[in-house]
Amino acid sequence: MGEYFPPPGFTTVRFDPNKMIYDQAVSMLQNYIDKDLKYRDVPSHHDVSDMKIQQHQLIKDVLIIPNKSLQNIITCTKEIIVDRACEMAVMRGAHVFAPGIISAPQNMNCGDKVSVHVDLEGKCLKGSLKYERMKYFVGNGIAEFGRQQLFSSSSLNIQGIGIRMNEPIYLTPCLDQHSLPGAFFPQNLPSIVVGHILNPPLDAIVLDMCASPGGKSTHLCSLLKGKGHVIALDRSESKVKKILENGKRLGYSDMLHSFVADSRNIHSETAIPLNDEKRSDFSPPYQSGSFTHILLDAPCSALGQRPRFPEYKMKSKSSISSYPALQWQLFKTAIKLLQEGGTIVYSTCTTTFDENEKMVENVLSEFSNMQLVEQEPHIGGFGQRSESRLSDDQLKKLQYFSMSPTEDEAVHPADRDTIGFFIAKFKKCETVVAK
Repeated sequence: MGEYFPPPGFTTVRFDPNKMIYDQAVSMLQNYIDKDLKYRDVPSHHDVSDMKIQQHQLIKDVLIIPNKSLQNIITCTKEIIVDRACEMAVMRGAHVFAPGIISAPQNMNCGDKVSVHVDLEGKCLKGSLKYERMKYFVGNGIAEFGRQQLFSSSSLNIQGIGIRMNEPIYLTPCLDQHSLPGAFFPQNLPSIVVGHILNPPLDAIVLDMCASPGGKSTHLCSLLKGKGHVIALDRSESKVKKILENGKRLGYSDMLHSFVADSRNIHSETAIPLNDEKRSDFSPPYQSGSFTHILLDAPCSALGQRPRFPEYKMKSKSSISSYPALQWQLFKTAIKLLQEGGTIVYSTCTTTFDENEKMVENVLSEFSNMQLVEQEPHIGGFGQRSESRLSDDQLKKLQYFSMSPTEDEAVHPADRDTIGFFIAKFKKCETVVAK
């Protein structure tokens, strides 16, 4: 059945130090959190006074909020069922939005207290009155709509919050990107670390090969302090639209350039050079050696995501095994596009050997000019030995965030209680020679 991983014990938010100082950021975000807690109207027997913002002492653009595990919650007689996507959002702080509600009892009215359960098997039919198969309790809330409103013929038009989660089993701030002030972006800690590790100079043109939804791309814009350019690619038109929306919200429309493209096929020796006056924009394709800094946050099996319930509809082994081939194609393109002396940061949010340490082995074996280099900051653990043929010194240059919280020494406890994540950093030394 698999192991259950709860959500991380901390919520991390990136703020833009180009737009406000730390004290202003803390005050504004704390005010936002306090308003959400007031809206939730958490029962008074749950103490939420310790949900105060903390600062990461090493990574200065990170704000940390401790999440709260609410104990001794008594379930209600009225139960609703939500889908898996809705459950993931609720466990990370969201309320239940109306489209995510699958089942509700006949007598559910607006204002009723209800218990929220997730359908673990995907078997619940839309509009069901009751569901008795495999489900998991995620907390109590207050219904903002009655059943008749939710499942009537006109219910397709119902949007917004359907259940106000005032007693979730994991109380986490509801950090909706659309309602947050423009200087903030909710982001997992390892994802923020990636941008600092790439650390591009202020005049750089940076390539983000698989950029959706744009969190890392907009962070790179912040690190460039508005003086360089970030090219953010994705194969999906809707995802590129999302990247551009995030860039606009965060104030980086002028330097964030996003295009629909399969990054495996963006290399061409006949492309117009990026610095050529004949170029009208930053769209692909690109010549060899076009970039000094490339981020490859590769598509992966995502087995490091939290929360993660025991999977009743697991990804097939063939599906998981298909990712390394895709990642390898992307990596080979990235190496072609990288200048000598340039840097590639490779990352995944998964835990498999083939997508992480094995990929590093392949790069070092096939490209004699690619050198594994140390990462700064390095707040996670080291690469995993398991099947790896990498040396201890090489493993120490890798950064691995485990899904299971540990008591290891850390700059902040959030460093050891986050999603599963892998990071490797490479430098290109000489002309590429593929074996």
